[in-house]
Amino acid sequence: MILTEPRLKWDNMSLKIPDLVINTGEAVEIIDVQILADQGCERNEDDDQLRKTEKYNTAECKSAAFAALGIQANSLPCNVNAFTISWRGNLAPHSYKLAKRLGFKTKLKYIVSDTLVDTWGMFVVWNKTS
Repeated sequence: MILTEPRLKWDNMSLKIPDLVINTGEAVEIIDVQILADQGCERNEDDDQLRKTEKYNTAECKSAAFAALGIQANSLPCNVNAFTISWRGNLAPHSYKLAKRLGFKTKLKYIVSDTLVDTWGMFVVWNKTS
């Protein structure tokens, strides 16, 4: 089962909306996508991964993901990942490994194409307003 942008709620104040929550049958995957500018060789992609996943890697958020999928909390391992792609269509190494592990490596050309088209559209709109 795959949920897109589920509203994960716990207590009366907390709400998180990751891009994907997936039950692979072997694990629950919480994935948040990020498109970043590539800033050259000094960029640390591990820092990008950590910054994006910190907010979802809590016991409460993971329990809410299990509840959204309708399965018992902690009945499967729960992994939290960022799927990072640059605005130029380059995948971060951890994102390629994630795609390979989850079995959607063959779909990467479509993901990259969509990213490039969307980035171009944002550039055109931004360029008109500036």
